[in-house]
Amino acid sequence: MEFEKPGYISSAQTVRASIDGWYAAGNFIFGGFIGWLFVDPVTGAMWKLPDLVHADLVVDPQYQAKPTSEESGPADQRNILSGQGKAAIDRLREIKDLYDTGILTEEEYETRKAVLLQEF
Repeated sequence: MEFEKPGYISSAQTVRASIDGWYAAGNFIFGGFIGWLFVDPVTGAMWKLPDLVHADLVVDPQYQAKPTSEESGPADQRNILSGQGKAAIDRLREIKDLYDTGILTEEEYETRKAVLLQEF
């Protein structure tokens, strides 16, 4: 069985199966040869697997996480998303909407956009 998690070195563990005691005793008492030779081997009921398998994962020092949408882009873009930057982005969206609906002319839009961008 292989264990994997982003940022960690994968680990493989061997899972050992053994014959379940109920396979031998239960079929001897209840199931007979049909259970021994067909039903339990086909369904996998003859095997006993461990209840818990444990693996220790080690942090991969070479792992580089993929940036999330807020983390992507240059550092200047990430800083825009905090505090006053968020308000400025909202205002940029508002003037863009006004321009798209025809309330602002292209010249008015460009002027207001330039003023907002200078605040960064």
